[in-house]
Amino acid sequence: MKIPVINFKPYFINYYIFKNNIIILYNFIKNLKSKKNLFKKNRRLIKGSGKKPWTQKGTGRARFGDKKNPIWRGGGVTFAKYIIKNKKKYKNILKQLINLSFYCNKLFIYEKKFFFLFFFLKSKNIFFWELKNNCLINNIKKIKILDFLKYEKIFITIEAYYDLINNAL
Repeated sequence: MKIPVINFKPYFINYYIFKNNIIILYNFIKNLKSKKNLFKKNRRLIKGSGKKPWTQKGTGRARFGDKKNPIWRGGGVTFAKYIIKNKKKYKNILKQLINLSFYCNKLFIYEKKFFFLFFFLKSKNIFFWELKNNCLINNIKKIKILDFLKYEKIFITIEAYYDLINNAL
């Protein structure tokens, strides 16, 4: 697929489109919307020592192993759903969102020389992204997965596009 670059002299960049797995994208968006997957710590993730609070026998109190016990205040949650991020899974999601944004005409590539015309397009639903520091735009060093879903149109420079492709794919 050839992607046009916004410039005074139009030219194209070749881009290979991958097959999208819509089930993965659907599950990712479904998990974003549901607030049930909140991060809670189990016994293993609570900071502190595993020392017994008192001896096993002779105190007349109940037996306890450590302060991380779910019964204690400040202890872990019994059946906690803690999330371990799978980076490969997120890379695949980012790759598929890039493909979908090209299909839907959400992602536009421009050259730095052509930037001055984009001041007329400035609104809340448009996102500008550039790698190097520039005072004129909101500079974000890493583009997030949610940016592809949140904004209506995304404008990126050619350098940022190549960086995004090399890091995401």
